[in-house]
Amino acid sequence: MGETMKSMSLEALAKRIGVGVATVDRVLNERGGVSPETTRKVLQAARGAGLKRILPEERRLPWQIEVFLSGNDSRFFTRLTQDFADVADSLGYRRLTLHRTLVAESAPEKLAKSIIRSSKKRHALIVFGNEHPLVYEALRQCREANVPVCPARKGFATSASISSRLAAPRAG
Repeated sequence: MGETMKSMSLEALAKRIGVGVATVDRVLNERGGVSPETTRKVLQAARGAGLKRILPEERRLPWQIEVFLSGNDSRFFTRLTQDFADVADSLGYRRLTLHRTLVAESAPEKLAKSIIRSSKKRHALIVFGNEHPLVYEALRQCREANVPVCPARKGFATSASISSRLAAPRAG
């Protein structure tokens, strides 16, 4: 393990941190498509091994944003999905990677699980969802993890209102 980066191959670095060579290459050459957590891991390992090159800054990597929209086939959501894609394209892949996930409005459990999963690998979330205790809990977890969430529906819980709704006594 005393090998320096000057003599260490990308394969050895990838093996050391448990990722693929393509992942190391994408991080070091700022090609995107790698989660923020894995990006930090690769850059820390490269710095620790003394890589003799200018390493990319974590904050310069593309923002990874997940957009959760209703999975119904209405014209509104079809258009909204396309509008989000157009915005991401106009900003360029080096600035923003937009991930779109369609979830049926009748599946709040699936939405909550998806929010929690995405909050561990995305910089921010945009959520269209129905009010449901599991969704509120998922949004609370995002807030605790300092993952910004933008509600995409009028009246949908914002970060400030989540804690008051969760703290309110339940009837019954």
